[in-house]
Amino acid sequence: MAAATGCDNLATIKGIRKHNSYTTGCISSCTYADEVDLKSCSGIGCCKTSILRELVNYNLKLESNNYHKSVFSFSPCSYAFVMQETAFKFSGLEEFTNLTDVPVVLDWAVGSGSCEEAKRNMETFACKENSVCANSTSRFGYLCRCSEGYQGNPYLSNGCIDIDECKQQPNLCGNGTCINKAGSYTCSCHNGYTPRKLHNETVCMRNNDSHSKKLIIIYSVLGSTFGALFLLIGLWHLTRVLKKRSNIKRKELHFQRNGVPLLVYEFIPNKTLSHYLHNHEREFQMPWNMRLRVASEIAGALFYLLSATSSPIYHRDIKSTNILTVSIDQTHVTTLIYGTFGYLDPEYFQSSQFTDKSDVYSFGVVLVELLTSEKAISITKSNEGKSLATYFLISMEENRNFEILDSQVIKESQNHSDQIIAVANLAKKCLNLNGRKRPTMKEVSGELEKIRIINNVDDDYNDLEITEIAEEI
Repeated sequence: MAAATGCDNLATIKGIRKHNSYTTGCISSCTYADEVDLKSCSGIGCCKTSILRELVNYNLKLESNNYHKSVFSFSPCSYAFVMQETAFKFSGLEEFTNLTDVPVVLDWAVGSGSCEEAKRNMETFACKENSVCANSTSRFGYLCRCSEGYQGNPYLSNGCIDIDECKQQPNLCGNGTCINKAGSYTCSCHNGYTPRKLHNETVCMRNNDSHSKKLIIIYSVLGSTFGALFLLIGLWHLTRVLKKRSNIKRKELHFQRNGVPLLVYEFIPNKTLSHYLHNHEREFQMPWNMRLRVASEIAGALFYLLSATSSPIYHRDIKSTNILTVSIDQTHVTTLIYGTFGYLDPEYFQSSQFTDKSDVYSFGVVLVELLTSEKAISITKSNEGKSLATYFLISMEENRNFEILDSQVIKESQNHSDQIIAVANLAKKCLNLNGRKRPTMKEVSGELEKIRIINNVDDDYNDLEITEIAEEI
């Protein structure tokens, strides 16, 4: 950098940059001594400017604008100098009165061309024997340095001298003899040792061929063992993932069109849940365990519709006649029902909007059917008994719910009273006239799973399971 101190200064630098004239500089001025800022060199009593590295040559010139006439009393002299920028610190106008030298950094290069250009004329090429050329990174031109294994002055003929590594490090090879050669060295190793590269240096190391072979065998065996183990684990995990994905796709396949899905069971061919609950001439009486499991698995299927698919599916017509028990080779059941009186959410009549809580209400009616074996709507009963949901809620309020239970359920109530009461209370929650106060289908499904655990009663009807969910086609 170039700097100037004083209160009437004009410092200029003139030189050649890329074969063109170049001029720069700075001005330092002040009107009285106290005006000078001793903590900075920003033009009041002191100024500075950088010197471009691309300048091939330059001159520094210091001038006065008014010959110091107005500032002679406190700044009679001016100073300009080139020095190392990090070493400069301005602290006063008279600081440099007795200063004879300042630190500088010499940044230079040979010529103004690159190494490739300079090598075209070997008579003027500055790099001598056993040296390499490097282009300057700070200015035009190039620099020379001794080749690896040599030291000295690369600009003098025979200035780069071979480094004798063997003398510098007497035990360089370790278990062997060091032999110096031009620009390098070799190792003559003792018996049982072999020269090897270690951290860019040649050293004599013991022959461990047999030990290395043992290690290779051990590592190979371990690698093969772990590889086979990881492969087996990966195949096992992949099988589970593919099986799970296949099941999900199989379920979603039945919901990729618009329609009303039906819950399908593998149990007795071509019969509905309504048939086994409401047909009083039926030979088969559904035991409580079976009723509870049907309720639990229906809730699980509805929860899947609402949450496990890519977008929620509202069933809109949950009722016992839409819950089929079919043979395993039966794959499709068609219906055109879009809501049935007795199962419809009362809020639907006000908003005409189906929600997830609408399905919860309809499922609550099915729960009551499972408890009572009565139809959702009766044409033979009095007004309060025509709607099964209404009749059930009134019975619950009057604490006479056991009076409306199915005879088969009452028969088993001695062993399952806690479960029956819990299911009745859950049905009451599902039938709440305020949809916001009803539980979600997830909560209903979870609650039924908990109820099945009450009394630790085993379910003997393992052949009854949901096999698929079909849809209107």
